[in-house]
Amino acid sequence: MNKSELIACIAEKTSYDQILVKNNIDVFLDIIQQELSKGGKVQITGFGTFESRQRKPKKGRNPQTGGELIIPFRIVPFFRPSKEFKEKIN
Repeated sequence: MNKSELIACIAEKTSYDQILVKNNIDVFLDIIQQELSKGGKVQITGFGTFESRQRKPKKGRNPQTGGELIIPFRIVPFFRPSKEFKEKIN
């Protein structure tokens, strides 16, 4: 399911206009991104936790030349599903 399919599904189940649903999803995602960019985390009970994690610099290889290179430090988004979420999937 992609974003437009998700919007259509939510609009159908809630009888809301697709534009309203799209705007709400966009705001929701924007708030999560802003919080993670500040180093915070977003916990949604029964669903999971969005947080940012730091990856240390490490050595890697260029697949085209085989030469060694350094992969720089970076911050990546991470999602940890809740116990309830895992149980529903299994």
